[in-house]
Amino acid sequence: MIAICGCNLIASPIDDLASPSQETRDAAAKILRTTYVPPSKTNWDALLSQLKVGDNMTNVEKLLHEYNAEPSSEIGNKTGKTGYSGYRLDDLWMLKCDFESDESSNERNLIKYEFYATLRRIWVAPPLNFTGEWSVYFVNGQMCNEINYKDGQYFGEFIAFNPDGSKMCLQHYISGALVDDLEFNKDGTTNYFKDYTNQ
Repeated sequence: MIAICGCNLIASPIDDLASPSQETRDAAAKILRTTYVPPSKTNWDALLSQLKVGDNMTNVEKLLHEYNAEPSSEIGNKTGKTGYSGYRLDDLWMLKCDFESDESSNERNLIKYEFYATLRRIWVAPPLNFTGEWSVYFVNGQMCNEINYKDGQYFGEFIAFNPDGSKMCLQHYISGALVDDLEFNKDGTTNYFKDYTNQ
């Protein structure tokens, strides 16, 4: 519950996914799994029509700021002559812009961009020295991670999921140390397995 000017406002289920309470997050996720409506791709047609290869990074970021799209820590690499930055447009759509340094102007210029769908996940850190199962979710209510902790360290299973609910990977930990790592293909078959116990 959010209080503003003495009035109580009910948070949205997406806001509740950021709650420190596991029960609140679980309840919100249950609602979102049946009610979430993804934002339309066409919401970004006007922005995409204004992006031009060759524009400098300053102008690109100014344009993105006008659309409330800010740099995202989800993706990015700005080292060397070329680099890329990610921009979260909404809960579904991302923009990846590749830039190249222009030595004559000391600017980075847009060389290409990619617009794609990737659901936002909402990470909530567990309390200090937490013991138990901790779950965090994507904005559509599907589980993103299910992590077991003991005294604030990974202990037991760590499961990462895809936004459709399928398993992406399963890891086992003992006192924070990775024991094994199993990654899955989209169809559920094993893509990769590594055992770290003999290293």
